[in-house]
Amino acid sequence: AGDVDCGVLTRASCPADEPDQIVDGRYRSSDFTSIDDVAGIVAPPLQYRNNTVEDMEVRTRGKRPNKKQRRSVLYIANDRNRTKAHSERASRLVRVVEDLDKASRPFIFLYIARPESILSKNGKSVIHISPALQAAFDAKGDHRPIMDIHETAVAYVRKQILSNKDIIAINSEVHQAQAEKHQVMNELHSLQEAHSHQLLAEQQRRQAVEAQLASLTQQLELNAYNI
Repeated sequence: AGDVDCGVLTRASCPADEPDQIVDGRYRSSDFTSIDDVAGIVAPPLQYRNNTVEDMEVRTRGKRPNKKQRRSVLYIANDRNRTKAHSERASRLVRVVEDLDKASRPFIFLYIARPESILSKNGKSVIHISPALQAAFDAKGDHRPIMDIHETAVAYVRKQILSNKDIIAINSEVHQAQAEKHQVMNELHSLQEAHSHQLLAEQQRRQAVEAQLASLTQQLELNAYNI
């Protein structure tokens, strides 16, 4: 998963004015992974005829701008729907970043990867580093910032998986200990019941002997009285 060529990190074509090339193993232009799902539509920026305050007041007087309320976004539990939503929104984000990079040439570093698929050979990560930021990394002598980020994410996911396995193993041991405790308690309860039955039988036998002894004593007293 940590190898770019294994399919986790794939490259796609870049704009014509910024040719895609790798020199001495270093990224020299915008690098994106291919997004196979249908990309979302990005709304164009608003354009005004005149940006003066007076013109804005004239156009907006008497009515409020039609702004859609931003709805709260919740986690998508369904795997298929979550994958589709991730791909579509990542595609829209890529388009926005591309436009921003062309418009102002800022320092941009974009890295998107899903924890569910980052360890898979078929997993894909969305990556973009602007030429300006790449030049800054080159000047610093860091020629692999992308791989550093990716390897950090991969190591974290692997650690989480191991932690989950440890938790599962501990839970299994706890369940086994609880089962053994339950079995011991059942055996103890059975012994207590058997002991209780034994004590009851002993008590009943003693009462029977005492009753028999009392009867014999009474009979002897009657016989002695008759004589």
